[in-house]
Amino acid sequence: EALIENEPFDIVNLRLEVPTVKGARQKAPSFMTFEVTSERQEGVAPFLERVTALVREAGLVLVAATPVA
Repeated sequence: EALIENEPFDIVNLRLEVPTVKGARQKAPSFMTFEVTSERQEGVAPFLERVTALVREAGLVLVAATPVA
């Protein structure tokens, strides 16, 4: 939440897939997908770098970051 506060960007279509709720609580592998969008129709690349850093700081693995033209 702090990452998008006062920014012209948002994280949308956030989906979390976990094998089971109990499994998620026990740190079973889970998979999250999301999209980054700009409220001002500007490039999201600099913001995506900050998202990537946050993911790594949280000890997670970023599998792919694919820009959509």
